Amino acid sequence: AGLEGRYVAFLREIIAEQEQELIDQRVRLARREGEERLRRIIESTPDMVVVKDGEDRWLMSNGTGLRLFGLSGADYAGRTETELARIAAPAAVRSLLNCAGTNELAWNTPEGYRYTDSLVCPDGTTCHLDVIKKPVFNPDGSRQMLVVVGRDITAHVAAERARDEAHAALRASESRYHALFENIGEELSLFTVKRDEHGRVVDWVLRESNAEGRKNFGPWYERIVGQPVRAFITE
Repeated sequence: AGLEGRYVAFLREIIAEQEQELIDQRVRLARREGEERLRRIIESTPDMVVVKDGEDRWLMSNGTGLRLFGLSGADYAGRTETELARIAAPAAVRSLLNCAGTNELAWNTPEGYRYTDSLVCPDGTTCHLDVIKKPVFNPDGSRQMLVVVGRDITAHVAAERARDEAHAALRASESRYHALFENIGEELSLFTVKRDEHGRVVDWVLRESNAEGRKNFGPWYERIVGQPVRAFITE
């Protein structure tokens, strides 16, 4: 009976070990499947996506991130930006070091750290990225991973610059026009036309006059500027 009991206990240990091994295999498979699904999701997005561990070492990146940082085909896994800067394309070194410089800020900003970065694209042009770094922590508060997402806003930046340049050109044009208007040497005044509901002109409002016009109006100018002409005539 004693031998039989030991035999049964031995079988139970073997079965338990096999079950545990089966569980471990399933866990490893689930993790691999989860990582593969995550990689597919990351790779399908047009944005730059980089996932780093708690010590700022790269775990995975999609093709967009690798191309932007000059790391296509490089063995990047397990390396920090400072280490990657030694093997990256020269044009990407500054951006990698800038990225390294904001890691600690991101870890100290649980809601996510956001900034704009500029780097040289693979085609030699300058790209502008809206970057968000989101830290993820373990239940005990230790650092788990840092997710970095960079959206290409180059077209938006170019549009803003074009708008600013147009506004600057308009202001310069207005300044030149006003200087000409003010110093032309003849009396000039600008009026706004007021119309009734039928489109008929019913009055004018004095907007401004140049130096000669103000001289002609004399002390009346300050009283009538911005006022309907009819009210002025009535007076």
